[in-house]
Amino acid sequence: MNERINQILAQMAGLEDELRTALHEQESRMFFQIKGKRVEFERSVKEAHRKLKTSFFRWLVAYRPQNLITGPIIYGMAIPLLMLDACISFYQWACFPIYGITKVRRGDYLVFDRHQLGYLNFVEKFHCTYCEYGNGLMA
Repeated sequence: MNERINQILAQMAGLEDELRTALHEQESRMFFQIKGKRVEFERSVKEAHRKLKTSFFRWLVAYRPQNLITGPIIYGMAIPLLMLDACISFYQWACFPIYGITKVRRGDYLVFDRHQLGYLNFVEKFHCTYCEYGNGLMA
């Protein structure tokens, strides 16, 4: 059985190497590099992002009215999301050691990085961060 497990682990290592190679090829075609958990765009992409960026006042004027109406409902969910996060954290803190389950760092599996997109204004960045947080809890 140990030999079969070693074969599977060797296959996994080979596939990981293939994935790294494919990602590196993709990076060179897409004008970005992955450094750790961060994506870094080339200067030309950053400049294109700056050109696409909408100023706050233009964004506010062009914003659809139904978005303003539903905003309080959407952001009213912040309190239940925070409570859910606290309950999940407490559950893991209390129960995982009892059952011998290894604690995992959330940051190893969830990445909150959309706020780094250069074409978003500060309100859009806040929206993206809120949505990433909510989706991260539900994942």
